[in-house]
Amino acid sequence: MRNVLCQIRSAFNARYIMDHRRIFIANLSEGRLGADKSDLPGAILVTQFQLAAMSRADVPEDQRDDFLLFVDEFQNLGTESFISILSEARKYHLCLTLCHQHLEQIPGRRRSCRLGHG
Repeated sequence: MRNVLCQIRSAFNARYIMDHRRIFIANLSEGRLGADKSDLPGAILVTQFQLAAMSRADVPEDQRDDFLLFVDEFQNLGTESFISILSEARKYHLCLTLCHQHLEQIPGRRRSCRLGHG
């Protein structure tokens, strides 16, 4: 985990992935990494895509391609800042699919957001 997080330069460019319609798959299985080790990089990746989507403000809205972001086991990655993604993502053409098994898995304020009602 240290080798991934402590690099001087990141080889990961979420904006490039979004703008060039690439597919990025991250297997952050708790079974392989452990619960603590999979939540942190997952939250970082989601934040990177949020920041990349918001940086698309320099592209006219009619020229922005939709980018689909699928987040499985959302309850493990959904931080409080994720609420801002839900409210801001549509205008940056970031389409979110959030998956979980039970609504009760999503804590407090995040559950009260009107998911799916941009």
